[in-house]
Amino acid sequence: VAPRALKLTASAEFWGRCEADGTVRVHWHLVHAPPAAMAYVVAHELVHLEHRHHGEVFWRRLAEIQPDYQRRKGLLERWERERVGGRRGV
Repeated sequence: VAPRALKLTASAEFWGRCEADGTVRVHWHLVHAPPAAMAYVVAHELVHLEHRHHGEVFWRRLAEIQPDYQRRKGLLERWERERVGGRRGV
């Protein structure tokens, strides 16, 4: 699965976003996050190209491509709290 485009964003609302047209947006601050956390955000958004929701099938698909996604999500959440004051994540 490949996005139509991959773009950096400075949105105050999300770390990553998959648009209806297939564009994936990733917040540029993630360059400062642990690489595994940034990879989680990208993988999460790429799965949204197949599944536009957060249902069971979405999480199963994410686990297929990134078996340790829960650990990576935890890294992102910890980084959010420690570095950027609890910003809303994916």
